[in-house]
Amino acid sequence: MKLNKKSPTYQSIEYSLMMLICIMVALEVSYPPNPYAEKLIIVMSIYACMKHQVPDRMIDVCDRLVKRLLKLWA
Repeated sequence: MKLNKKSPTYQSIEYSLMMLICIMVALEVSYPPNPYAEKLIIVMSIYACMKHQVPDRMIDVCDRLVKRLLKLWA
């Protein structure tokens, strides 16, 4: 499923991730032993991938690869 950047679903996911990042940064600053560092890295990585449309590109590359492999075997 490709999400358009202007679709309501894409925007709600984007805003939710932004809110999670803000909350985790605030918690990271308030607690000394940094218990949320790994979770913050994961959420920020997901946000960066979504921002640069990495999942859509990966799906496109996989589709092209499967089509080429099917042409070779046919």
